[in-house]
Formats: sequence, structure tokens, C-alpha cells
Amino acid sequence: MGKIGAYAPDITTREQVSTGEAVRLGARTTWFMSTSIVTTVRDLVTRKVSVDQLGGPIAITRASVQAARSGFENLFYLIALLSVNVAILNLLPIPILDGGQVLVNILESARGKAFSLRTREYILRGGLIFILMLFVLVMFNDTRSLFR
Repeated sequence: MGKIGAYAPDITTREQVSTGEAVRLGARTTWFMSTSIVTTVRDLVTRKVSVDQLGGPIAITRASVQAARSGFENLFYLIALLSVNVAILNLLPIPILDGGQVLVNILESARGKAFSLRTREYILRGGLIFILMLFVLVMFNDTRSLFR
């Protein structure tokens, strides 16, 4: 509801679909979410989108409350979006994430032997530092948004 008591009408409709059609629509929606997330990450890396747009726990909480207030469908859609987001971001080639572990394994295979434990430790520390810097950035953005 808006500040003056006005709000946009809910224009969503419900439609009965078969189980097969529901699976097809779910797969299509998941594909759309995945490509949107990949596009957003690409745009963040190429600086087409500002890092000021990144949000953390506070932004997620606000979006969750707003989605819950607007209905179960929107809340479930947000939950699905967050789940797909975590899955896609986990595949990024950052050493501490799963995608980074895959990259390290590929590099070791190309090299012909495993990295030393010390090298692996430095690689993981670099990934951890990157994740911590990202965490600080999103918490800064969240905190700044509280005071706007």
C-alpha cells in the first residue's frame, strides 16, 4: 500500500495447468532467472551496473517482507529467485566457492600435478578475501540505505 493509501491493482491471474506444463513453465522460469543473474553479474564486472545496486541481508529482508505482504505467490517467487541466485553465484570461479574448486582442479589437470598445500592455501585465502570484501560492500550498501 502506498503512503496515501493507493496501490497498484493485482493483475495476476491463476490458471490450471497440467503437471507436465507446470514442470515446463518452472524450467522456463528458472532458465529466465539464471540468465538474468548471469547477465547482472556480467554487467557488474563490466561496470554497466553499479555495485551500489548490491544488497545484503537487510535488502533481502526488506524484499522478503514486501513479497510476503503482496501474497504467497510473490514470496515463493522470491524464495525461488534467491535459491537460483545462490546456485549460480556458487558456480563463479572464485577459489573458495564450488566454481573455484572446479577451476583449481582444471588448472591442476592442465599442469599435470596437484598444487602444493601452501599454494592451495594462498588460493583459498585469496578467494576468502574476495568474499569478505564483497560482504563488506553489501553491508555498507545496506547500512547506507537505512539512512536514506
